[in-house]
Amino acid sequence: MVERGEQVWKVGQLAAATGMTVRALHHYDHLGLVRPSERTAAGHRLYAQPDVERLYAVLALRQLGLPLDAIGEVLDGTLSVETVLTQHRAYLDQQLVAMRTLRAQLLTVRMQVCPAAVVLTQLLTGFGPSTGSVGRSAAGLVLHSPGVAV
Repeated sequence: MVERGEQVWKVGQLAAATGMTVRALHHYDHLGLVRPSERTAAGHRLYAQPDVERLYAVLALRQLGLPLDAIGEVLDGTLSVETVLTQHRAYLDQQLVAMRTLRAQLLTVRMQVCPAAVVLTQLLTGFGPSTGSVGRSAAGLVLHSPGVAV
C-alpha cells in the first residue's frame, strides 16, 4: 500500500523516466517481475519507490544478459546471484567458443571461394619487416618496403 504523500509513478511516467516502453513494463508486470504497488479505480498501474528500485535491479541484471526467468528467481530469493552468474558465465564461455569456431570456418570458406582474399588479407594484416608492411594514409593503403625511407 502506498503511503499518503509518497511519490508514485503511472506506467507512462515510469516508462519515460527509465527509457523503457509501457509495453515492457506491462510484460514485467505479467511475469511478476515488477508489479505496481497499487492500481487506480480505473485499473491504471501506480508504482511506488520499492517498485522502482526492483525495476532497476531487473534492469541491472538484464544488462548482464540474464534471462528474465532467472532474474525473477534471484529477486525472489529462490536462486542465488552467485549461482546464476556462474551459470551465465559458463553459457557465455560456450558461446565464445562457438563464435570463434564459426569465425574460423568463415575465414576458411572465404579463402577457398576467393583466393585473392588471401593476398588482400596478408597485405592488410602485414607480414613484418622481411616482407614489408601496409599502413593507412589519408589517400588509402600505402605499401612500405623494408629498407626504403618513407
